[in-house]
Amino acid sequence: MPPIEQRNPPGDGRVLRGERNREQIVTAILELIREGDRRPTADAVARRAKVGPRTLFRHFEDMECLYAAVLARIQEEVLPLIQGARLEGTTDERVRAVARCRARVFELLWPFHRSTDPETRSPVIQDGIANFETLLRGQLEEAFAPELAGADADRVEALVAATSIEVWVRLRSTQGLGRERAVRVLQRMVAALLATGRRD
Repeated sequence: MPPIEQRNPPGDGRVLRGERNREQIVTAILELIREGDRRPTADAVARRAKVGPRTLFRHFEDMECLYAAVLARIQEEVLPLIQGARLEGTTDERVRAVARCRARVFELLWPFHRSTDPETRSPVIQDGIANFETLLRGQLEEAFAPELAGADADRVEALVAATSIEVWVRLRSTQGLGRERAVRVLQRMVAALLATGRRD
C-alpha cells in the first residue's frame, strides 16, 4: 500500500509566514537599538524587517506592544546570566564572579539603557530595566551576605551604586575603558567596599 501523502493543513503557510514576520520585526528593532537608534520609528523597523508598516501593526497593536516583545527577547538572554552566576568560594572569587556577570549583563543592556532617556524612553523598556536592577540587587545581597551582615544601609547602597549600569556605562563610554579593564576597576570598587565593611 503506497504511503499516505502528508499535506499541510490549509493556512499553515500563512501561519508560518506570520510567525517569521513577527520574529523579523523583533530582530529588526533590536538591531536598530543596538546600532544606536534610541527610539526607532515604525517605518524604520518595517524597512529593516523587509515588511510593510501594515504588517508590523498586524502583529503589534502599537510600538509599546513591540517593545514588550523586545523585552521578552532581552529577558531570554539576560536572565540566564544573572540566575546562572556561581556565587561561591572566597570573597575574592565571588567579587570576580559578580563583576564578570555584571559585564555580560550590562553589555547586553547598554543600548536599551540609552533608550530610557527621559525624552525617548519606552515605559515598557524602562520598567524592564528596573526589574533587572531589582534582580541584580538581590544577587549582590546573596553573593555577599556574610560580608554585609550587620553593614549599615549606606554601605549597602554604595555597593549597589558601584555595580550599577550607570557606573558601567561611565567606565566604558565616558572614561573609555576596554571591557576587561572595566571589569578590573569594578572588582576593585566592590572589594574596597567590602573591605571597608570588614574593618568597621
